[in-house]
Amino acid sequence: MQRAPNTFHLHKEILRRLTHLHQYDVLRCDRSTSCHGLEIRVPFLDK
Repeated sequence: MQRAPNTFHLHKEILRRLTHLHQYDVLRCDRSTSCHGLEIRVPFLDK
């Protein structure tokens, strides 16, 4: 994580990353299993 200019921006960035964590985790899982020729099913993530 880059250095935040102040605590407000740090807090805002942390909230953004937590809000979009499921999206990045599912994409990472898909890429890593596809790379090895596997197919998995990830749960439907409703916001």
